[in-house]
Amino acid sequence: MSGKSQVQIMINDKVVKMTARDLAKMLKAMPTGNIKQVEFLSKPPAKYEVNGNTGIINIKTVGVVKGVAGNLDLSTSQGVNNWADLSGLVNYGAGKLAVSGYAAWHRGNVIKLSV
Repeated sequence: MSGKSQVQIMINDKVVKMTARDLAKMLKAMPTGNIKQVEFLSKPPAKYEVNGNTGIINIKTVGVVKGVAGNLDLSTSQGVNNWADLSGLVNYGAGKLAVSGYAAWHRGNVIKLSV
């Protein structure tokens, strides 16, 4: 989505509000068999309500997977600053009902340098 001032993330045609970091973590936690298609819309049609120079990434998943599935990810890094991430993805499917939940927690120190 090079050249776009904003990129809107959608999952199954529904807008999802999350940071790029949370999106990357969620996609890493999601089994590849659950992703059917990824659409990159640099010039979205009128049916999508977008403002200005906005692109859309629409991630389409397969139908309802029965049962409970999920992932938990804990990572840390040590350098000048210490970073820690904890994230989890839980999916539940029964019949035509599907419920998904994603949560993430980040902790770290950022040093801003001025020149």
